[in-house]
Amino acid sequence: MAAGSLLGTVVSFFIANGISRRTWIQVAAVVWIIGSILQTTSNGLPLLIVGRITAGVGIGIASTMVPVYQAEIVQIRGRVVSLQQWAITWGILIQYFIQYGASFTGGGSSNPHQGTSAFRIPWAVQIVPAAVLFMGMFFLPYTPRWLAAQDRWEEAIRVLANLHGKGDIGHPNVLAQYREIEEVLRFEREEAVSAWRALTKPRMLNRVILGMSIQMWSQIGGINTMVSKRAPITSYNKKNDFSTAKKKTRHPLTPVNFLVPQMYYVVYLMQSAGINDPLLTASIQYILNVALTLPAILFLDTWGRRPTLLFGSLGQALCLFLVGALEALYGRPNPHQDPNLDAITWVLQDHPAVSRAVIAFSYLFVCIFAMTWGPTSWVYASEIFPSGIRAKAVSLSTASNWMWSCAIGFAVPPVLWSINWKIYMVFGAFNVLAFVHVFCAAPETKGRTLEEMEDVFDANKAPWERRFSGSRLDAIQRDIENGDLKILPPCEIEVAAESRGE
Repeated sequence: MAAGSLLGTVVSFFIANGISRRTWIQVAAVVWIIGSILQTTSNGLPLLIVGRITAGVGIGIASTMVPVYQAEIVQIRGRVVSLQQWAITWGILIQYFIQYGASFTGGGSSNPHQGTSAFRIPWAVQIVPAAVLFMGMFFLPYTPRWLAAQDRWEEAIRVLANLHGKGDIGHPNVLAQYREIEEVLRFEREEAVSAWRALTKPRMLNRVILGMSIQMWSQIGGINTMVSKRAPITSYNKKNDFSTAKKKTRHPLTPVNFLVPQMYYVVYLMQSAGINDPLLTASIQYILNVALTLPAILFLDTWGRRPTLLFGSLGQALCLFLVGALEALYGRPNPHQDPNLDAITWVLQDHPAVSRAVIAFSYLFVCIFAMTWGPTSWVYASEIFPSGIRAKAVSLSTASNWMWSCAIGFAVPPVLWSINWKIYMVFGAFNVLAFVHVFCAAPETKGRTLEEMEDVFDANKAPWERRFSGSRLDAIQRDIENGDLKILPPCEIEVAAESRGE
């Protein structure tokens, strides 16, 4: 699915500005529904793969367009775009319990003749949220910036008024935003540069690389290691038909296992610590992921993006280094005396206190990621680009996310199998590099409008020296309120022109 999502972001790059953000989100929902239907009705591995890739394309388009849509309709971008990450964590939690419940159908997983409903039910349930998304988007507006780019100014200011002025198109905040959007759009049109040329200009290319790098660090910062995955095996017969018959267990971390519902590697850490309830293990992680995303929703626009990412890098690095050190000091190669632990090559047996400490740091890592890199990587990458290339640039950033997610998904299991605890040191080092990169290259963007990002990135100061001295939008709004600046909405401009006989 990650490969399909990568393909979806590539598709988004080429079609991003063709139709509205809202319509593309609906297209993504339809593609996802088709993919879910193919998975649910699949009679063998080939059709399942086609279904997974198709659904992935829908995810790729949605994961590109949703942050852009959110960033373009609100001023408190940190809070609203973080809500997307929160919704994702809720989806993961709910889907886990759906999968867990479905696993009891047909006599449960211990039944060698369990039916295929155990995995068809979760795949079918995926259709429901996609259908809700498709229908719900009809009740949401087009983004004012996209409408302005299409010269639909009256609709644009009406949307601004409904979102920020309680329906009053003469509200100072609405007029100030209208003025900002109009000036930036006029400047972009005067330059008359194609989106591709604009993306490759040195000053913009640096921004594109920053957005792609932020998404890269979020994936290779260790979240896929601290929750490294091992899926239960679904076997296939010679005709590639689904079979739930027991077979000799293959290498438990081969990529084919990622085709089916996944459990977390930390389950085995709990087992070695004497805790044998995998539901408790996985659900704690999912619940923490949901709960600890809330602080980002509430305070990211107060904390700022830059300190949040810096704190996240340091916190995650510390957790990874501590886990690696504890496993190196107290762990040993798996003697394979317990069949329940055959999926791992390194164990912490006979050290229950150390095992519990490793689990605690794993949970702490999830908490830090949920508060910092999880939501902030999406917020930052969606807001740093100008209107004319925003959708295309965000598609590149999102493509980086899915590309590294796909690579990590395939690389981590065999690497973890081979080098054991050392992998935590590797990803800890990645977090140190992420800290250095963010410190040296990522300026603060909180409190700035999308149209002010040019000022943020063109300032002749190092990122750590740039200080926020008030938004230009606030200054324009004050001038309007004080009567020092007169701005006519599009409808009033037309009325004035008609009265002059123009």
